Parts: sequence; C-alpha cells; structure tokens
Amino acid sequence: MSKEETTRLLEPHVEQRTNCKEKSEVCVSTACSFPTSIPFIIGNEFCERFNYYAIQTIMVLYMTRHLDFSEDSGTAMVHSFTMVAFFTPIIGGILADGYWGKYKTILILSIVYICGGAFVSLTAIPIDNPDARKWVPFIGFLLVALGTGGIKPCVLAFGGDQFDLRDPAQYRWREKFFSMFYFSLKSGSMVSMFLTPILRGDVRCFGGDCYPLAFGVPAVLMIIATLIFVAGSPMYKHVPLEGNIIGKIFRCILHARRSPPTKKTERYLDRAVSDEFPAEFVDDVYKARRILVMMLPMPAFWALFTQQYSRWTLQATRMDGDIGFATIKPDQMPVLNSGLILIFIPIFESFVYPAFELCKLPLRPLRRMVIGMLLGGASFALAGIVQLKIDDAQYHGTPLEVSQLRVINSSPNDIMFQIGNRSDSSRLAEATEVVYFGTGTPTMDFQPGLYDIQATAVENVTNMTAVSTLNLKGGSVHCVLVATDNGRMVVELLKINATSPTAETAGIAMINGAPNVVSLFTVNLTNGGSHTSLGTYNETGLGLGVKPFQLTETEEIAPGKWFTEMFNAETCVDGVCTRQTANGSFQLQNGAMYTLVAGSPCNGSTFEAIHFSLYMEVSSASVSMLWQIPQYVLITFGEIMFSITGLHFAYSQAPQTMKSLMQSAWYLTIGLGNMVVLIISEVGAFHQQYIEFFFFAGLTGVAAAALTLMSMWYKYVDNIDNGSRYQKSTTEDESAQRHGEPRHRQSPVNERTNEKMRLLGETETETSSL
Repeated sequence: MSKEETTRLLEPHVEQRTNCKEKSEVCVSTACSFPTSIPFIIGNEFCERFNYYAIQTIMVLYMTRHLDFSEDSGTAMVHSFTMVAFFTPIIGGILADGYWGKYKTILILSIVYICGGAFVSLTAIPIDNPDARKWVPFIGFLLVALGTGGIKPCVLAFGGDQFDLRDPAQYRWREKFFSMFYFSLKSGSMVSMFLTPILRGDVRCFGGDCYPLAFGVPAVLMIIATLIFVAGSPMYKHVPLEGNIIGKIFRCILHARRSPPTKKTERYLDRAVSDEFPAEFVDDVYKARRILVMMLPMPAFWALFTQQYSRWTLQATRMDGDIGFATIKPDQMPVLNSGLILIFIPIFESFVYPAFELCKLPLRPLRRMVIGMLLGGASFALAGIVQLKIDDAQYHGTPLEVSQLRVINSSPNDIMFQIGNRSDSSRLAEATEVVYFGTGTPTMDFQPGLYDIQATAVENVTNMTAVSTLNLKGGSVHCVLVATDNGRMVVELLKINATSPTAETAGIAMINGAPNVVSLFTVNLTNGGSHTSLGTYNETGLGLGVKPFQLTETEEIAPGKWFTEMFNAETCVDGVCTRQTANGSFQLQNGAMYTLVAGSPCNGSTFEAIHFSLYMEVSSASVSMLWQIPQYVLITFGEIMFSITGLHFAYSQAPQTMKSLMQSAWYLTIGLGNMVVLIISEVGAFHQQYIEFFFFAGLTGVAAAALTLMSMWYKYVDNIDNGSRYQKSTTEDESAQRHGEPRHRQSPVNERTNEKMRLLGETETETSSL
C-alpha cells in the first residue's frame, strides 16, 4: 500500500505533523498524545486495588483469630476467596464482549463490589450467635469476589481500547499504559497493605482488633473508585460489541465436527468456514487456542505468588517483628512486594531490558515469563530455608527425662536455699544460692524424683526458715515460690505452663506471692488500647481474685508494653473495688510465655507496696522478620518479569474480538493457582511447612521447563492494527503464500512500527524459541 493510499484511508482522522522528523509521516489526531480518559481508569484501579488487597491482607488473621478457624482452614478460605475472584473474570469477559460492553460491565459489577465490602465490614461487628458470626461474613466475601473478578478483565482491556494503533506512536504510549496500570495497581495495594493492619491492630473496638474499621475504610475507597470511573464517561472510546464470543467459538467447533473434510482443508476448524464463521474468525479461534495452550503451565507461578497473603503471613507470625524503632505486624510484610515493585518496574523498563537488547539477547515475552517463574521458585526455596531456622528456634518442650525448676523469692527478705536429692545420703547439697527479694533463679535442670529444699533468710530473723519436699515430674517446668505468710516463711511448689502461645501473641499467667499483704486480688493489664484481667470472675463480673499461691490461667495477649493495675477484692463493696495506681510496667515479646509474680518488696506491709516481677518461661521468637526480605525481593523480580509481561502478552496476542476473553483466561490461571494451594492445604499432604515450601519451588521449576519447551513452537502475532476488526499474524501470511496468494507489502508506517516492535522484543513475526 502506498503512502498516498495510507493517508487517504486514514482521512479524516489524520493531520500533518509539522514537527515530525519526516514531513510525510502521519498521525491520528486523537492519538498523538496520551488519551485523556486514561487517568480516570488509572485512578479507578488504584482505589479498587486498595479495597481488594485490604481484604486479602488481613483475611487470614480474621479467619484464624476473629472467627477461630484453624491455620489450614484459614489458608484454604483465603485461597478459596482468591480462586473465586479469579474464576469469575470469565463471566465479566462474556458480559463485556457479548452483552453489556466493558463500560457497563465495570459499572454494574462495581456496585456489587461495594455491597459486598459494606456487608463484610458490618458482619465483622461481634454478635452473640456464634454460627451466624462465623458463616454470615462469607456472603460479603462472595459478593466482593464476584465484583472484583467480574471487572478484572474489563478494566485493562477498556484502557487498551482507548489507544488507536493506526498511529505507530500510540504503540509506545500503550506500552507505557500497561506499566502505569501495573504501577497504579501496586501503589493501591502497597498503601492498603501498610494501612489496613494498622487499622486492624492499633485501633481497638468491641474489645479487640478493629476488623469493622479495617474492612470499612476499603469499602469507602471502592465507592470513590466507582465515582472516578463514572467521571471519565464523556471521554471514553467504546469498541462495538461482538456478541457472545465463547458461545460463537463453541458453535464454530461444533459446526466443524459436523462438516465433512475437503481437500483444501489444512486445519480441523477450516471445515467450519461459512457466512456465519468467516475465515478471519476461524483464524482468531486458532490464535486464541495457541495463547490458551501457552497458559497451561502458568498457574504454578500463581500458586506461589498468592501465598504471600497466607502461608508467608502465617510464617511471619512466628517471627520477631521488632526492628528497634518500630514493630512490624505480620500482615504488613506483603507491603514489601508492592514497594519493591514500584521501585524496580522503572529500573527493569529503563535499564535491565535495554541492557539485554544491547547484548543481542532480547528478552521476548515468553522468555521473560520463564525467568519470572524460576525466580518465584527460588523465593520459595528461600522461604523453606527460613522455615527451617524458625523450626530450630522454636521451643519443643521439656524432655521427659528432665524436670526444670526455678526458685522465686516473693518474700520481703533476701534468702539462701539448698536443694538435695532424697536418695543422696547428704540430704542437702553443700552449695548454697542467694536469691534477693523480688528476683528468681534461672531455670535449673533436675532428674525427676523427690528432693528436699531448705530456704533461710539471709538475716537472722525469727521463723524465717522453711523446709519442704519437692516431687519433680519429668517433662515439666516447676516453680518453687518462697513467700512470707503470717510472719513465717513458706515454700510452695507450682507447675508452670511452659507451652508456646499461638502466633503473634505472648502468654502470661500470674501467681499471688504476697499473702502477708492481701489474700485476694485481681490484676488488670492495660496497654493504652485494651485490657486483660488475670484472675477469676463470677457471673456479675465482680472479681473473685487470685488466692495466695494460686497460679492463674494463661492469657494470650498482644506483644508490647503493658502496665499493671490492681483491684483488692477484699475491699469491694456493692461491686465497686478499690483501684490502685499502676505500680509496674513490662515489655512482652512475640511468642514468649511469662509468669508474673506479685510479691512484697523489702519490709512492705501495705497493698500499695506490692511488687511485680516477670519471668520468661518460653523464649520469644528469635528469628527476625527481616529474614523474609530476600524471598520478597525474588518474588517481586519474578512478578515483574512474569505478571506484567503476561498481562501484555494476553492482550497483545489476542485477536481484537477476544481481548476481554483472553484477559479472563489470564486471570483464570491465577484462580487455578489458588486452587492448587487450596487442595494441598485441605489435604494436609505435608506435615512440615518447610517441605511444602520446597515442594512448590520444585513444582514451579517443572512448569518453567514445560513453558520453555512449549514456547519453541509459538509464533508471535503482529497485533498493531487495533483499528481493524481482525489482525494479521505470521501464520496468516505464511498461509497466504502456501495458497499462491501474494504476500502483502506493508506500508512505510507499518514497516517503521514493526522495527520498533522488533527492538521491544514484544511482537516479532518470526518463529522464536527460548
């Protein structure tokens, strides 16, 4: 086609570009600059992603802590939600391409989305009915999944429709749009993943974590997203509907099955060529099939990627988030992925990919995706190594052949003590330990059996010597409490709860070691936003108190700084108890188990003088959350090379009539990846978490090898003619030559554009192998 013919065909949509390097070059007037409708689509995506990732980020903790599901069940439910969210895009694609159009589909399903978010927020408010409290929220989660899934294939494709690629300059603009779209997506998710855990954990409501607020703020953002989208309505470009493409494809296949073969038929579906199914449409079906075949190994990457919000978050709950100046919440760790991707997208686009081009090693789409899968697998190998470190650092209990003992002095005097085995003829050990008031010894290991203990005040005080027999049982942790009661020294043996608390909590129990001051009291622990009582209560809520030498039940509370606040149960009148000034504070660490002992300080004889001492029975999580950073870096690099490239691959290689459908198929791979995780977590195939991580790393390696082999036979499609109903591919040109038809000569405009696309490594028309 000559240059004059090109200009005539594009008229009246073109104008002469006076500032072009070549005066004969033409451009579409509406496409010489960035489409004005794009900012509304980008803004809508930011707010919508804030909503989705807010729910996904805290969902596993909401399931396991607020709704009391197990970790495996919580993981399964998170991935069920994600799976539905990525299976429903096929519905959105059908509605957009065949019935409502992309604009109307986005608008209607956004309203469904808003209703779901509001329902999730309202049902997070605690209610008395435990069954309803546990299962009713899933109605809201289902509406959210339907809404977000339905609009997923439409938003990106609708943005791509705003570019008219009859002007080659618009191809580069569309390339930038895909990066901007992903940048907006990750910006919204990063802000959401940082802010939502703060709304959940730092704001207290209804006596605990404020899930209604954490879900409510994103629901408001979804309303804003919809308003932004509607505001751009006058500027949107709409592509005509093509009918129910999926239905048409199946009718085409069925027609081919019923039609007899002919000598001219080279491919199975060529039998279906007719007025209803023109040859161009049959070729489009073949192109779509090639894309779908290439997507078969891709769910393996998503099986890894989406576990950032389930398994990796649960892994972080067993790690130490204290970094000195702040404490990281486990569900804040995924914000690393979004933050890193915002940093590295421009670096990859501006430096990494061009560097490979300069080295004559163009990273074509499928090659990028294979590398991305391998990086994802490497990230899970690192996660497995970190899990091994966590397992090694965890408390595994006291061996059965050992009995552990700690001596705590809650009396108002310094003491000495001696311990001896009854089978020993010397009865008492010669070694003597001094324990100062308000302190205790480190934990000591003994063989199980009977022992004698003698405790004596350092100063010569009347009645300040006590002797007792200890029965130390194997596999247990004991505490010998030395206290003063009615002017005499007493020794009491207590069995301590030395089990690890649940994830992201600290365990604490209290002993009343001050019977000479008060025989009954209750202690409140406050941290400024919540409180926990150590002691028993009756039905009216009146504190019955902790009796002398009584060990309370263990309470699991959030790590951090806590203050003590006491109630003297003996002074309660008509339900009103005397409140004493907080006389102590302490720092609780994640994963640790503590015993809090209330005792009298030196010569103390009043309630106000009670002294608190804290003892760690089980050490805190010792593996820092910062050890997760390398695995997040690798999964981020993998996402850049796999996900961004895959989005563009699915769009650019799809026929014009099937772009939303191919976007739906792309999102379907994410849903299938979540299904893999769902099945494995529910089956419980792996009893050790590190083995499961290594399994997923190996699975992705196998999938990457399969994609490498499959891509050797894939032919890229020249997809620049976005204004035409059908697109020309390499396969079509080769087919034309086989039938003796002359191969079309491209216009100078398209020749220059193809050269640009060759340099991009995105749309080459020759057969490429990895």
